[in-house]
Amino acid sequence: VIRLDLDATKGGIVGESEAKLRAATKIIEACSDKEGSVMWIATANSTDSLSGPMKNRFVDTFFFDLPSRDEQLPIWKLWAKKLGLKDKIYPDSDGWNGRNIWQACDKAWRMKLSLADVAKWIRPAGVTDREGIDLLRKQANGRYLSASYEGVYTVGGQKPEENKARRVVLD
Repeated sequence: VIRLDLDATKGGIVGESEAKLRAATKIIEACSDKEGSVMWIATANSTDSLSGPMKNRFVDTFFFDLPSRDEQLPIWKLWAKKLGLKDKIYPDSDGWNGRNIWQACDKAWRMKLSLADVAKWIRPAGVTDREGIDLLRKQANGRYLSASYEGVYTVGGQKPEENKARRVVLD
């Protein structure tokens, strides 16, 4: 994995940013086994500032909604194990994201308290940024692939069997 910080490619002279980006791309491609074997992955908190042509350069765009309870469990287990926490029961974490779970585990570790106790001091992302998350969900609705289930993301999260691809027959 090679991480490229696009902000670091910005330059003050006309054309400098593009030259730096081309140089970085050449280095990355030189590290691959064969031509065309590089897979580019980009992340963004929002795609609003990207132009249509820029968005179209990406093969797939996935929307990562707040994790469900089932999706949260491995995150809880990972951080609890990493920090040596003994808790086996995880607090109600509706509206929590991965960072909220890390915060709870970190506080429990630092304060030597149970996860249930420190959960009282965590403000879930689903509460603190409800409007922002709702806006992102609206933008992703029917446009992006779901990172949680097969198919296109829909607000309310259709089950995969309800979200089957359409078949198109070409003559």
